[in-house]
Amino acid sequence: MKSQVNLIVNSLKDELTSLCQDVFEKPQALLPCLHTFCLECVSSIPRATVSRYTTNYALQNIIDIFKKAEDYSLEELLDRSTSSTPTRTIESLNIDGPSGESSSSSSPPEITNTKKPCRSCRPINGTGYICDVPITDTLQNGFGHIFCGYCSEYLPARGPGGNEPALNQCCSFCGVVACDKYWVCKNRGKEAKLYILSEISAVEEYIKDVEVIDTLADGHLNHSEIRLLKDYLDRSRLTWNEAWATCLSDFNDNHYTTAIARRLTPLAQQLYNTRRLVNFGNSSTVTDVDEEDDQYYDRMGEDGILPSEHLHACYGCAVTVVNGQFYGFWKEVVENGLQRDLREKCPHGTFCESQWRTEGHAERLSHIETEGTGLTVYRNSSEFYEIYDDFND
Repeated sequence: MKSQVNLIVNSLKDELTSLCQDVFEKPQALLPCLHTFCLECVSSIPRATVSRYTTNYALQNIIDIFKKAEDYSLEELLDRSTSSTPTRTIESLNIDGPSGESSSSSSPPEITNTKKPCRSCRPINGTGYICDVPITDTLQNGFGHIFCGYCSEYLPARGPGGNEPALNQCCSFCGVVACDKYWVCKNRGKEAKLYILSEISAVEEYIKDVEVIDTLADGHLNHSEIRLLKDYLDRSRLTWNEAWATCLSDFNDNHYTTAIARRLTPLAQQLYNTRRLVNFGNSSTVTDVDEEDDQYYDRMGEDGILPSEHLHACYGCAVTVVNGQFYGFWKEVVENGLQRDLREKCPHGTFCESQWRTEGHAERLSHIETEGTGLTVYRNSSEFYEIYDDFND
């Protein structure tokens, strides 16, 4: 057993070794070739230049899991296998899966195809809906049902085709299925909820929770920029919710949309582009859209529903949307020349990683990618007040 475990760990370590002959540290994918090296190794390669490089998040996740597993003492694991206590193997290490749970068994959990009826499968139920294809056989394929990613229960698929989630059954951005808005989810954590964009009120809390944003390089505000933005709002006598209303207007009118909006689910994209809701009825078939119409045609200038009042976001995507839309808000403030440019612009712009881990770097350099020479932001709050007074004299 010891040799097998060592073989697995050593083999994985060999695969994760970079130029420095050590496990990758902050792996960077070079563009356009996509070769991956450590961040520190990239700068010391003299033979060629690349257009830019970006974090290889998939490889970083593998490295994090490997390092977490490597921290456990293999000798301790082997000793436990001969005792009366449950064995703890690499499969049962505390590495959370999508459900946030880990196994305490020495062997991987048994995976079966059994399915339990959902709350709407019974002919008499309190959900107000009866499934067209109820789950009666534990071995059937579960057609017409989707699986909540937070409570692990089935619910009827009320979206297109009779087998896809409706708007209130999944995140409109990442597509994760959640039953919170459809019926009460057994998981009451904030991560298990869906949030309608226009109903988000704790804006300041959302914009500051940058740790849950997956794609920081898409254009988001670091903590330093957030503080400067707050100073601007206070000086302008604007509340966070008033500024958020402007951000939502920009989103609805396509004046500025955060990058995550490019990854809308097909149904959410249809709503955003056509500005109308699709009613699938009890039979899950389209009833109010002409088949000849292109579901993606643009009706931005016509009257219709507001996307921000109907699109749903999981907590992580809600934070990403709020922060990303405020990036556009702050960018426009900067480009309109409301502040003088007293900081140099970081050459890496939004792709800079130091802005997230080094407070001094974020304070010293601007990471707002403005067009033209524009007036950018001030170094700190006290300097803002001095400049503001001079600017208005």
